[in-house]
Order: sequence, then structure tokens, then C-alpha cells
Amino acid sequence: MPSKSSIQQVLRLSTILLFVHFLSACASIQVSDKNFLIPDSKSGFKATTTFDATALHTQLPLASLKTLSISSEDNAILQGIEIRQPNAKMNILYFGGNAFHIDSGTQHVAANIGQCPANISLFDYRGYGRSNGTPSIENIQADALAIYDEVRKKTSGKLIVHGMSLGSFIAAYVAQHRALDGLILEATATNVSDWAYANTPWYAKPFVSFDIDQALKPIDNIKAARSHQSPALVIVGDKDKTTPPNLGIKVYEAFPSPKKQLIVVKN
Repeated sequence: MPSKSSIQQVLRLSTILLFVHFLSACASIQVSDKNFLIPDSKSGFKATTTFDATALHTQLPLASLKTLSISSEDNAILQGIEIRQPNAKMNILYFGGNAFHIDSGTQHVAANIGQCPANISLFDYRGYGRSNGTPSIENIQADALAIYDEVRKKTSGKLIVHGMSLGSFIAAYVAQHRALDGLILEATATNVSDWAYANTPWYAKPFVSFDIDQALKPIDNIKAARSHQSPALVIVGDKDKTTPPNLGIKVYEAFPSPKKQLIVVKN
């Protein structure tokens, strides 16, 4: 999902349009992948540290670190890492949120997901961190399938795909096109239209409509959930304002498998 800064930009725009058109017409706000993707060239992000074996061992002393690299069909270089644990019973492919970078975000992943007996693979999206290229919804989706296929090819045992926020839509897209061993969606939502409406102030809702870009319209986590037959876990925060929990709960309810679980994190 979008970063808080991009959400604020959309909401500021809706407020301005509301006052301009309050007495005459409804405001139509265009929503494109530019509202969702904030690559380093746009945000100005620069890593101040490098996540390496020393950083890993502060969280997981027995784990080892391996660098990964995949070349996309259009020659973008996607860089990632793999955390291997001696007691691993499964493997996790993690897709982070819009602001996720390996060098600034893996410490949190290692501290939390790393407490599970699992190996973890993570990649920077193209245009973010260690990966080059210019991101769009279409090429990030294609990258995700290429990443999954490469990790699956080199992995023995179960491979679980875990997506957080923006990454939950990427993970769900992979689930629509590959038979997964399991799927975890954290801080997720149903679709772009529902998300945009949920993030619009109540006083603006009667006056605002959304023109969703064609590239975003097919994104539908309800449809993705209905096609997923393996175990599923949905994690929502009960006070999450960016991805309201009711949207994640709707995704959870759409999974047909009885092997599904919903976790609502309090406060």
C-alpha cells in the first residue's frame, strides 16, 4: 500500500477539490500507480547502513546470510538476500511494504519473523534500495513471479509467501498465478477503490469519486483469496488507519480453505 506521505497527498487533494467544487459538482480524483509507488528517485531515500552478517547476528546469532540476484526480462537487476537458519522447518518469501528496503527493514523482519524456524528470502522492489530500474504495477507483478519461481527452484520443502501492505497485493498476485504452500497477508485490503474510499475523510465522501487507472483495476485481493486453496493467515491491526482492519477481514472471509486464521493485533 502507499506510504503515509502519498496518502496525505491524495487526501489533501481531495480536500482542496471538495472546497472548489462543493457547490457545483463532485470531485473526481485520479488514482494511478504513482500514488502507490515511491521509488528512491522520487523519495530521495539513501541507505545509511548495510544489512550484513554482523547486523543479522545481533538478532539471529546462528543464522547465515546469502546475497541473491535475479535479472528480469527487461534487464532490471533485482537484488535480494536469504537468511538461513539451522533449525528451519520451512521457507518464507517476504514482500515488504512500499517504504521497505533490505538495508533499513530487514532488522525488523529478522527480529520478528526470524523467531519462526524458517529461512527467509527478501528482495528490494525495482527502483528501491539495491535493485535498479523504474517500477510500475505491471513490472513489479512480473518481477514477483520471477522471484518466486527462482526461490522455489532453489528451495526444498514448503515455501510460504508473506506480503505486508503493498506487498500483500504482490503476494496475492503470486497466489493467483502459482500454487503456493501457504499465504500470509499482513495489513492488507480488498482493492484500490475500497482502499481509496476508506482513506477519504467522512465529510468529503459525498463529493468525491475515484478514477482508478486501468493498471490498478484488476487488482482484487478478494478474487485472489477465492482462488487460493492452501493454508492462509491474515494479520490486521485493530487501529490501523492506512489499511483499515475491516478490509483485511473481508479478504480473510473470502479464503475457501478451512485452514485459515485471522489475527487482529490490539492497539
